[in-house]
Amino acid sequence: MKNVLIALITLFLLGCNTSGDDLLDIPGVDNRPGGNNATTLTIQNESGHTVTNVMWNNVDFGTISPGRSETRLVTAGSGFVRMRPSNNPYNLRTEAQLHVTAGQQQQLVLNNNMRILRELDNTGHTLHNIANTHFNTQIGGTGPGGGTIFFAQGGTFREVSGELGTFTTSWDSGSQAVRAASNLRAGGFDDWQLPNSGDMQLLYDNLHRRGLGDFASSTISTDRYWSSSFTGSSFNFQTGGWVNTSMNSLQRVRAVREFSVN
Repeated sequence: MKNVLIALITLFLLGCNTSGDDLLDIPGVDNRPGGNNATTLTIQNESGHTVTNVMWNNVDFGTISPGRSETRLVTAGSGFVRMRPSNNPYNLRTEAQLHVTAGQQQQLVLNNNMRILRELDNTGHTLHNIANTHFNTQIGGTGPGGGTIFFAQGGTFREVSGELGTFTTSWDSGSQAVRAASNLRAGGFDDWQLPNSGDMQLLYDNLHRRGLGDFASSTISTDRYWSSSFTGSSFNFQTGGWVNTSMNSLQRVRAVREFSVN
């Protein structure tokens, strides 16, 4: 019995013993087989701009000056590196997508020619361009997409495009009106969309009633606007209300997008 007990204790201790070379001791990171392995990520700044608030999947890299780098232990996987060029007058956030592989030392190099996702889209803009973007963040001002700002609160803003034409709509996302808005690439941004009912009310209150935005507001039926909230109704800027509208009729379309500068 004594020998059996010793054998069981030995097996238990062997099962608990792991080599320091096999596992990285990082709080909150599961390094067991099949778990989320930890590795190192180095972000090297070769651009001409200091970047601040650098994050990758909630790991804080702090501020990285030109010619400097920062290395952190991270959990392997896919995510976005988020940063803010410090000399941007409106501190726009930019993002770069990155996949980190377990067990490999990873490096991301920031340079003036890299394409930044989401805020810069695929139009060839660079970190230098976004760092020197200027726009007016007041209601009625011009946003980074070239639209008119109709909402500004707590560092969050919404801008509306100019007239895109007249289109029909339907209950599905493939309608002419929806496609016209989502296909817009004004300012190099691809996140334009058809306004919802809340947007329409803000456009009416914050722009049209102040004589801003150049919205059509005659009694002509085609001078009304589609929204994403009611495909069987269009918004009348003459009255500030909704009108039952055939989905096969042609109504005006504008697109909106949201951005943050805090």
